Amino acid sequence: MLYHISQNKSYKQYGYTKFHQYCEEHLQFGPRKGDYFVSIHKNLVESGHIQSEVLDEMEWTTARELASLPKEELEKNADEWVEKAKTLPRRDLQKEIKELKGYDKPEPTYPLRVVFHEEQYKNVKTALKVAEKLTGSDKNNHLIDMICLSFLSHHLDDKEVTLEDILKRVNEQFEVECVAVKTTGGSEEIVFGEDVVQKMTSVEGDDDDDENEEEES
Repeated sequence: MLYHISQNKSYKQYGYTKFHQYCEEHLQFGPRKGDYFVSIHKNLVESGHIQSEVLDEMEWTTARELASLPKEELEKNADEWVEKAKTLPRRDLQKEIKELKGYDKPEPTYPLRVVFHEEQYKNVKTALKVAEKLTGSDKNNHLIDMICLSFLSHHLDDKEVTLEDILKRVNEQFEVECVAVKTTGGSEEIVFGEDVVQKMTSVEGDDDDDENEEEES
């Protein structure tokens, strides 16, 4: 089990000093995938929510979706989610988890009609084309939203918008989890995404231990 190899540093028996190095060179897959395996086992099995035998029967991408569930939800309804993982297509499972997290709640829509002069129209079309390349989306409402977010990110001193507003919107549109760190006088403070950092810390702690050992030697 990759989790135990990571925690016990068993990869050193194979001549590797880093867990990520072991994943890339010995197992032939990226370190991010290795981190996922460790995190999945920790969040689902070590926490006592799911039996190891049950996890072994799942596709790892499906297990990753379950591992992303809030801790409180797994404590209450782990068996129900395991059953859903067995019966639902992964896309439907993702949708239900997003709905639980509040990502897929229906939003009201508002029509907006704008008339441009020729040069304004050219500028808008050019901006939309650039946004399309950057986001991979071809929906004008999505593209305009991203253009506005980019503009607002340069004007955070305006009370009409906050950093939290912008990063939440980015999370929703790109299905990512952003982290923002404020640096003041040499000290760092997490101002957004602290829960994401806490999840990552359990995985990254293994590599930190390795680095400390190398410095001591």
